[in-house]
Amino acid sequence: MTKLNEFFRKLFKGEIALNIVFWIYFVLITFILNSYIELDLENTHYQLTFHKQETLLDLFLFSILFLYTIFIFIAVIRSANKYTGSKVFSFFAKVLVTLNLIITLITSLELIKVYLLEDYFIESQIELYKEQVPIKVNSYTNLKAIDKKDNKIKYTYQIVNKRFSHIASLNLKSFKEDVQNSLCEDETTLDLLKKQYILEYDYLDDKNDELIKIVTTKESCGPSIYDLDMLKVILNNQNQP
Repeated sequence: MTKLNEFFRKLFKGEIALNIVFWIYFVLITFILNSYIELDLENTHYQLTFHKQETLLDLFLFSILFLYTIFIFIAVIRSANKYTGSKVFSFFAKVLVTLNLIITLITSLELIKVYLLEDYFIESQIELYKEQVPIKVNSYTNLKAIDKKDNKIKYTYQIVNKRFSHIASLNLKSFKEDVQNSLCEDETTLDLLKKQYILEYDYLDDKNDELIKIVTTKESCGPSIYDLDMLKVILNNQNQP
């Protein structure tokens, strides 16, 4: 264990020859790590909901790659600074290891946006809508309020035209089914449902009395909620060489 610690100390401080550090510990090992760690950012939402365990494993492996990328970047730069051979090779090594670090950092930022800032982004969008309500939806309905608490997003609609107050006498069961079907077919709301959000739609009449409350979850859409995601993955796999 002591010898291993000593080896990593020398590697980190640039005391190992640049040829070895660059070709073996940067090029070879980075290639091997990247071969086993493949992140498809276009399908991360699908992976989180449909293959969550595999995706979390990928993220864990990527964190190892990220830490190694920083470590080997420092090691190569320090070895290159002490290298007494060709200045061209020294410069070439610095450029490649820097580009590799930049690419890894960009990928990390994308992952942060997807996994860590996603809820913050949704809340910021809701706050933006709050500043604009009431929002006219059609000739007789306004979006009166929108709120978010934990994983529940609540929309409150109001019938503002008395001529349409007869909506209360309609088949509310059919109306509820129509609303839920539209939520399960719309890409934006479908994406929220797959992230375990609960969508609540409250409809009020022109006197602020509740007409109907519609609560929609991922389960409300049935197992077909992932059909489009599965199709995207299949098509992506077919298009890959």
